[in-house]
Amino acid sequence: MKKRLGMMCLVSGLTGCAHSLSEPTARSIYLPSGDPAYQITCEERGLARDGCYRKAGEICGTRGYDEIALSDERQMNEIFDMVTGAIRQGKTAPVIEKTIVIRCKRPSLGNRL
Repeated sequence: MKKRLGMMCLVSGLTGCAHSLSEPTARSIYLPSGDPAYQITCEERGLARDGCYRKAGEICGTRGYDEIALSDERQMNEIFDMVTGAIRQGKTAPVIEKTIVIRCKRPSLGNRL
């Protein structure tokens, strides 16, 4: 039981609260290919990216989107160590700014014969 509770606390601390600390921001950009895209920045606790993905869903709607880049990908081990270290010390997960780049999928034309 203690082991299960400890694991739940660790997972909860790694993902942080399931909400952004401030409203995510988005700006239009162009990819090297010339395709339009959006750069979304959000501040969240721990490893969570819920706010960024929610904003991407608002922008692209039912078309969906492809995630092109993620700012903290290179630093995942460092961030993981920082978050788990804070949890071990009884602190909340730190706030980390994350940026994702998305491209909205093209609308489906359906089956035209």
